[in-house]
Amino acid sequence: YNTLTDLVSNQIGIDCWCWDTKFWYSSISDFKTIISKDFIDRLKWIAESFDCDNFASLFCSLLTVIWGYNGAGVGLGAVLDKETKEVLGYHAYNCILVEENGKNVLYLYEPQTDYLALAQKETNMEWGIYRTDLAIFY
Repeated sequence: YNTLTDLVSNQIGIDCWCWDTKFWYSSISDFKTIISKDFIDRLKWIAESFDCDNFASLFCSLLTVIWGYNGAGVGLGAVLDKETKEVLGYHAYNCILVEENGKNVLYLYEPQTDYLALAQKETNMEWGIYRTDLAIFY
């Protein structure tokens, strides 16, 4: 628990809420295998009904149920325009704990497109920059 909160603080510079005290996770290569088998990116987005928060929550739940992997949280924050850094809106996505090169690191994962990038306070996520303000691990 303290290790994960410290990692989030050190790597992204934010607080996180951890609702469990122990987290299971995998290597980055095993995580990439998991998302290659994932179907969530094929689900239909429905405004205000099945949108970003539902995609992110469903991914966390299925990862735990199917793979026993609870080292995935929901990231919440603003999406910034790549050119102007203007806030385009607010978004939910996943913050993923993995082991890479012998170290624990965090990645951001977009469950709607399978895009994955090393987490930073402001992370280039293909179509915009995700500014993570809070991560919740459960």
